Amino acid sequence: MYKFILPWVLFSAVFAFAEKPYVFLFQKQKSPDAIKEAAETLSKRLSTELHHSVKAQVPLDYGVSVQAIKHGTADVAYVDSMSYLLAEDSSEILLAEERPDASGTYRTEYDSLFLVPKDSPLNSLTDLKEKAKDLTIIFTSPTSTSGYIFPLMRLNKEGFGDPKTAFKQVAFGGSYAQAIERVASGLGDVACVSFYSFEGTKPHVSEEIRSKLKVLARTSGVPTHVIVARKSLDEATKKNIKESILKLSEESSDLFSDVYGAARFKEVDPKVHINASREAIKLSGLPIPGSK
Repeated sequence: MYKFILPWVLFSAVFAFAEKPYVFLFQKQKSPDAIKEAAETLSKRLSTELHHSVKAQVPLDYGVSVQAIKHGTADVAYVDSMSYLLAEDSSEILLAEERPDASGTYRTEYDSLFLVPKDSPLNSLTDLKEKAKDLTIIFTSPTSTSGYIFPLMRLNKEGFGDPKTAFKQVAFGGSYAQAIERVASGLGDVACVSFYSFEGTKPHVSEEIRSKLKVLARTSGVPTHVIVARKSLDEATKKNIKESILKLSEESSDLFSDVYGAARFKEVDPKVHINASREAIKLSGLPIPGSK
């Protein structure tokens, strides 16, 4: 009897191991609930393409994606360039987004925006600098490229110095939508976010909220988000994942568009693509661990 049970147990164990799903993380920009359904739909399509189960997760914190890749608890992650740099030793870039600019041209870079209330007397960063001591600035997250690193670089270039002393208060919204909403509702005076969360084809907030704000300044050259895989994944699997994402983005662009508003991807030179973020970190004056 035991000689029949043992092979079955071994077979079950091997089968269970083989079916362990790939964990795919989607870094939050909207509220997690807003993209959870779209992410789960996308994971089902990826499972079909890869002939392997894919489990989608939307972490509540930006840093979770970084730690998950570094510690091997996630296999693939859709992150911004800052998060990639923090996990660079443990991950590699498979693909980069292409996003349409105002003219409809697809690019692998985009703008970071400073937003203020529409009726604000501020019309430039020079105005902002003069009034900063009385104002609250809302960044997106400490690991957001367009919502923190590039704005810090710009403020540094404009001679603001440390935002903690330049402004009355410094706060973090937690997501683009939350940063925008806080300023629109009067809980802040200036928000730092990505252009696509405010001006994109699928903004992260309603038209009613956007109508209450205006763009004070914009900083170009932010590298688009990247799809990264942990380095320890075998090369055949990484190649299969890359090809499956490219295929799906062409055949069913709405799947990716519903998650992040970006429906196109391309292969890029990782060092070239991420270089602007490395430089922004240096110019921001921040000591970011892991940013080589």
